[in-house]
Parts: sequence; structure tokens; C-alpha cells
Amino acid sequence: LHLLSRRQRQMCIRDRHRSFITACGTSPGVYITQYRLERAKEFLKRGSSVKNTAASCGFLDPLYFSKSFKASFGMPPSEYKRTSCNKINNR
Repeated sequence: LHLLSRRQRQMCIRDRHRSFITACGTSPGVYITQYRLERAKEFLKRGSSVKNTAASCGFLDPLYFSKSFKASFGMPPSEYKRTSCNKINNR
């Protein structure tokens, strides 16, 4: 069994991180956060509360979720929920 030294493992992780950025155009952390926020939009469209949406999408702190949502989409999740529910009901 070949064990990698600590330095070799760190280099391997760094290479994978760089490869991910090259392939996806963003870091893994940002990619995952954006994925979770996009998923949150679907929960809100279906009428889920902001608190339940945050928890369902892996955000431990609803306030942090709300700030992240607003930074990404330009409006708080409560407003998004209200406007998206109105669009669905007016069809």
C-alpha cells in the first residue's frame, strides 16, 4: 500500500481544486452555494416557508440564507416567494 505524504496529498487537492475551477468557472464552495440557492427558489415557488427552505437546502442559519439569497438574486427570499407565488396563481 502506497501512502502519500502530506505534501503530496495537499498538491493533489490543489490540482483537483484548480481543475474544478477550470471546468466550472468557479470554486467548489461557490458552486455548491449557488446550487443550494437555485434549489431554494423551487422550494419557495411551491410555498415553503423561508425557514423551512433554508433548512431543506442545508443552511443552518436562516438569516445567513436570506442574506445569501438577496446577494445572489437581488431580493430577499420572502419577496421572491411572494412574487413567484403571485405569478403561478395568475396563470
